[in-house]
Amino acid sequence: MTKLTNILEPDEQVVFRTRIHKWVLIAPVFLVIITLALLPDLIVLFLFSSILLFIGVIQCNYSEYLVTNKRFIKKSGFYYIRTEEIPIGKIDNVTFWQNWSGRVLGTGIVTLFGIGITKRRIKGLARAKDFRDALQSQLSVEPDNYFD
Repeated sequence: MTKLTNILEPDEQVVFRTRIHKWVLIAPVFLVIITLALLPDLIVLFLFSSILLFIGVIQCNYSEYLVTNKRFIKKSGFYYIRTEEIPIGKIDNVTFWQNWSGRVLGTGIVTLFGIGITKRRIKGLARAKDFRDALQSQLSVEPDNYFD
C-alpha cells in the first residue's frame, strides 16, 4: 500500500483501506491471449487489448481508497498523483450493489451520495461490502454538538 497516511491529520485514524480488485484485469488478459493465438490476423486487436491491459494494471496498482474517522480519501495516478477527499459529514448515504460473480470474488459497486457532492460510484472495488460497512459505521457515529 502507498503512504497515504502522510496526509492524515494528527488525530485522524484509518478505519479501512482497499484497492481496485485484480479481477478487473481478466477481460484484457483474455483478449491478449486470444489475439496472441491469432496474431497475424488481429494485430490491431492485440495492440488495443495490450493497451487496455496496461491501463488496467496501472489502475489496479495505483488506486487506493481510504476511510478514516473524518473523511473518505481516494488516491489515484502513476505519473500525476490525484487525491480526492470527502468529509464524512458531507456523505448522507452509501449504497452497495453486487452480482453473483461479485459475491464469489468479493467485488462490487459502492455509490456515495451526499450534500454538495455529486454521486460518486466506485466500480470493481476489492472487499466492497467491508468498505461500505466501514463507511456506514463512520456515518452512524454521533457528531459533536456545535451549538454548545
